[in-house]
Amino acid sequence: MFEISIDNICWLSGEKDDPNDLCAHGNVKVKIGDESFEYYCTVSAAAVYLLKSIKEDHTIVNNSK
Repeated sequence: MFEISIDNICWLSGEKDDPNDLCAHGNVKVKIGDESFEYYCTVSAAAVYLLKSIKEDHTIVNNSK
């Protein structure tokens, strides 16, 4: 089983639309089998990292070198 849900999508300013904020933010929930992950993030960046994880490992923890 694989599920993704996003809720509380917003702009950081709280406005209905913010042309200065180029990314939507929200609470992302992912369920893969028996494991679940949930965190508040930039939704577009989360989608990019999810796609990148097809070919390389990625974790929520910052592993900058």
